[in-house]
Amino acid sequence: MATKKATIPITNTPEANQLLVEDPLALLLGMLLDQQVPMEWAFLGPYTLKERLGGTLDELYQSFEREPL
Repeated sequence: MATKKATIPITNTPEANQLLVEDPLALLLGMLLDQQVPMEWAFLGPYTLKERLGGTLDELYQSFEREPL
């Protein structure tokens, strides 16, 4: 019996849907963006960032320079 990958069918892009399942930060970013723009675009946002900036979202987050609070 073949194992089916879990997905969240929100966008029209299978890779973006899979990223939402595999990366909790992507899901959180999508939820935050969903407050401002249409749901389909919001949940595609993390995948778009990943593709445009390269690397994983965690690597991108770690690369940001932060000032002490």
